[in-house]
Amino acid sequence: ISYTYIAIINYLNKGFSIHFDKFNEEIHILKKFFELYCKDKHNNQTLIEYKLTYKKQTIKLNLDLCKNCLECINYSFDKLLICPHEKKPRCRVCPKPCYEKNKWKALAKIMRYSGVKLGLVKLKNKIKQKMKKIIYNACNNQ
Repeated sequence: ISYTYIAIINYLNKGFSIHFDKFNEEIHILKKFFELYCKDKHNNQTLIEYKLTYKKQTIKLNLDLCKNCLECINYSFDKLLICPHEKKPRCRVCPKPCYEKNKWKALAKIMRYSGVKLGLVKLKNKIKQKMKKIIYNACNNQ
């Protein structure tokens, strides 16, 4: 994306845009979800350094993705860069959706897969913690 393009988008957005911290959080969530999905579903990942500039601040990411996932995350980053909302809603409930329908379906598939998998990992870790406490308490009470 060229700086001219970003300047035009900022003008069209009339100064409304996501706060930098929220933008950074969204970028890292996308990275986490895409990398998990790509690692489980695809081969031939390549590690690349990716730089995004938002509100005159640079975000550096190391992305480990295949070519298709890299194209998809690029599209998502582009859409996030031009999001006109000051308080970004979830894309599925956005009153002004910007994703093309087929691209949105692909992203929804990735987010659904990764969200479920990450949720299961959290649940597994909580169960492990509970079991450790139970075993620890049982050993110390004897």
